[in-house]
Amino acid sequence: MPIPERASTEKREVDITETARQLDIVADLLTIEGGDAVLCQCYRRVAARVREMNAGTIDGDAFEAAILAMPGIGPNAAAKILAIAHGCHPNLLDVIGEIFPQKLASLLLLPGLGPRRVNLLYIELGIDSIEQLEAAAAAGKLQSLPGFGPALQQRLLVTIEQRKKNAAERYCVINASPGGALRRPAGVAL
Repeated sequence: MPIPERASTEKREVDITETARQLDIVADLLTIEGGDAVLCQCYRRVAARVREMNAGTIDGDAFEAAILAMPGIGPNAAAKILAIAHGCHPNLLDVIGEIFPQKLASLLLLPGLGPRRVNLLYIELGIDSIEQLEAAAAAGKLQSLPGFGPALQQRLLVTIEQRKKNAAERYCVINASPGGALRRPAGVAL
């Protein structure tokens, strides 16, 4: 089975970790959409098998052979997997990108939120970003959803606040001190 044209003209190495991560994202977004459970599991299973390859990168031809040799992977799924691995965007990713706001995937990075909970947030409350999640949690709106008790709501608020603090410390090179002089945060080198 030939891989997508753009990918086949470029002899590129395949990054194992990134490919597995992309496959997990596709599976998560399909789960959020309420897509075919068998297809979602297929992407998760392939992502796990790809992670088992012990190389950081692998030759594109060797990766293609490994994917085609995996049991239970049909030609349609193989073509999509290889397109993801080679940096192409198969129709599946384009469709998912049109259905979901790009910020929605960022919710999956928060501890305690998997695809099903993100689906509930998106469908029931229209939450598609961390900012909207923070506002809804602060207002106590999450408790109306099944599985979103006060403890989870509080953990999400703490996690979001911690991420903001970490981002501010990471990207803030200079802070204004009370005396008006500028100083670097502790541990930040120029």
